[in-house]
Amino acid sequence: MERIVRSTPWLIDVLEAAREVDAPDWLIGAGAIRTAVWDSLHGFDEPTELADVDLAFFDPDDLTRGQRSLMRFARRRRSYSSTETRVGLRRW
Repeated sequence: MERIVRSTPWLIDVLEAAREVDAPDWLIGAGAIRTAVWDSLHGFDEPTELADVDLAFFDPDDLTRGQRSLMRFARRRRSYSSTETRVGLRRW
């Protein structure tokens, strides 16, 4: 798995962006991981184009009803969050 992640440039970009955002207790959505693994196992020369990658997170310090727990990184367009109070999202 580590080899696949390290050999998938767009996934490395997303992981770096996620680190910059520094959301609490975050993880990358399974669809992105599945796509990277699928492409690797099937020997695709070109990576499958993704519309976006989800970053889910849990903030135990903010359990208010309005708190969201999802950010989305999008290629070639403004990245956004389910809560606009978070800052630092960027394009990947």
